[in-house]
Amino acid sequence: MIKTMQRILLALLFIFITFGNTFGSPQEIDEVFEPDGGVKPQYEGIIDTYQSLSEEEKIELQKVSQREFEGDNKLLMLPKVISEEESDLLNDGVRQRSRAIMAFLKDHYSGRKNYLKEGIIPESVMNRILHRSGDAHWQGYIRAESFAFDYGPDIIRAPITRENPTGGFLVVEDNIDYVGGRGDLIRAREIIDRHIPQYQEVLNSPDPKLYYDNLAARFKKEAKANQGIAIILSYPLELHSDHEEERYSKIFQERGIPTVHAPGPFSTPDQYPKLEIKEEGIFYLKDPGSSPQRVGHIMANMNPEHIEPSHPATRISRVLKEARFLIENPNSVFVLENGREKLQEAIRPDSRTGQYNLGKIEALLKANAGVYTTFDAYKGYVGILDQVKKGHVSLTNTPGATFVTDKEFYIYMEEIIRFYLGEEPVLKNMESGSFFKKGKLDQKMMTQVFDNFDHWVVKVVDGRGGKGIFVGPKTPVEEIPAIRRLIEQEPSRYKWQRYTPLSTLNNEYIGDIRVLAQVDQKETLVSPTPWARVVEKGGNGKVNMSDNGFEAVVMVRKAPEATNKNCFSVMKDILRLSSRR
Repeated sequence: MIKTMQRILLALLFIFITFGNTFGSPQEIDEVFEPDGGVKPQYEGIIDTYQSLSEEEKIELQKVSQREFEGDNKLLMLPKVISEEESDLLNDGVRQRSRAIMAFLKDHYSGRKNYLKEGIIPESVMNRILHRSGDAHWQGYIRAESFAFDYGPDIIRAPITRENPTGGFLVVEDNIDYVGGRGDLIRAREIIDRHIPQYQEVLNSPDPKLYYDNLAARFKKEAKANQGIAIILSYPLELHSDHEEERYSKIFQERGIPTVHAPGPFSTPDQYPKLEIKEEGIFYLKDPGSSPQRVGHIMANMNPEHIEPSHPATRISRVLKEARFLIENPNSVFVLENGREKLQEAIRPDSRTGQYNLGKIEALLKANAGVYTTFDAYKGYVGILDQVKKGHVSLTNTPGATFVTDKEFYIYMEEIIRFYLGEEPVLKNMESGSFFKKGKLDQKMMTQVFDNFDHWVVKVVDGRGGKGIFVGPKTPVEEIPAIRRLIEQEPSRYKWQRYTPLSTLNNEYIGDIRVLAQVDQKETLVSPTPWARVVEKGGNGKVNMSDNGFEAVVMVRKAPEATNKNCFSVMKDILRLSSRR
């Protein structure tokens, strides 16, 4: 009892000395160390192993890991460790969020659209999200009950503030369909277990292979219900950006599910394995002499618009992506005089309807270069989506749901959870909003953001891979006026987000975690261990592999007994109790 009281008094003293009057501001926290320098319980027996490595050994292991990733990425040899309690919280939050997304998709594609009737999302906002994402024309082509998708929200550890005394986690953005990390989860764990087995000896973390065992069983069950086999449909080999697609295919090949590469612009008719699409269904041919096997389920390991690129509903997406690629790629060659500027002007949507003048954009693309013609030549397997609509085959990563990844849609996710599920969000959003309000630029928000840019993050709502993200404290002062002009030119394409310091790892790296899941009409399967990315702390504030980043293994550790809590853990318990009054 006396020792417990001593811990409490020390914790209270720590609050007043450390935070004082500044406790209302977000405090940067480290995953490994307590503010008093002690090691957090989940890293006991872990950080000392990492610190026993010399700098030369760490660098050499990074090189080895990059070779074992076939040159794609390198692996940080210090895992992110979360407690069993935190793992359960993350999994519950991801399941809740995925259920709400599925409910929204059913509501939208059934035609009921109760979210509009009840004012959850304004119609003008939804229209521009749908057009911007390329999903505006899927109504009628997709059955509401056919959706299934991969899901992997990016999540950070929440900083401790007066309003949020216990920390927890925040969702940064939602990713569905072609989610990065799925092909690397097993490989990363194998690498770290092989080179530093002491981690697993201490932690006994769940094996990520269990997730893929469950996925394979799900795909086979879906296929059997349609009297067929399950396959993985992947990009044409010539379009692979790295080796992750091949690692993903290998995972399922080992579980009895073959991969078929979609025919690309340079494919020949004698490419095997391949699919044959007939009136009565889809058939798998392993080689020229094999008997056709009916396909009952397709797991599309690609962006949904590329499943059948020649489908009329993919037109918006194809045209916009090609136009934006040309505009944003500094090496693009423009035949037309002022071609980049003309194309940039053409892809601005109508501010009221969100629609694009696709005819004008296509004309500029065709007049400018042959790239668009090549892009248009990739037709994939014509007829797959018609077979899905008929119910002959089920499909994971169904087209029509890409709009969920739009960062403006994210703004409404907490209300979507409350509306469809009648629950409070387990994982909350970061504070954010659009610069476009009531059909015009929100001047009040512009003033608030640009008068104190260090306190904000500006994001383009349809960007990926860190493009169009400006982290206030990391942005050079001379670049801020240009950011302001971008927003003024197209305010509906930008959002603001209050700056939140990312947690550090060993005071060297910052990063996030991605909880990988697979969602169908019945349930959400969640990986027992997340995937993670980290970058060095002194960079531009963005967590991307392209910024000299690392993949990181996330391992789960059983929560320590209450009697082993240190001062900072006791402090958090005190704040948690006081916040409930």
